[in-house]
Amino acid sequence: VYIEVEETSTGNISFSAGYSTIDSVFGSFEVVERNFRMAGIACVHKRGFGALRGGGEFLRTRVSVGQKTNDYLIAWTKPFICDTPWI
Repeated sequence: VYIEVEETSTGNISFSAGYSTIDSVFGSFEVVERNFRMAGIACVHKRGFGALRGGGEFLRTRVSVGQKTNDYLIAWTKPFICDTPWI
């Protein structure tokens, strides 16, 4: 059996800015990683930030700041809980 694998990017960083009638000027910053490894947090000091990748988990963090409202989001999803396809 011959299996060919092609590597793709698993994360992205985005910045945005805008204007609304509620907040006037606002901005946001978002980081998404689709191959996160939560168990690697304890190993970062020994192995570096590479310890946080390779677990197949999904991590999303977003900060949106405006003049009247601020929004913070941290989302973590682990697929296949108890060996079932539930998220």
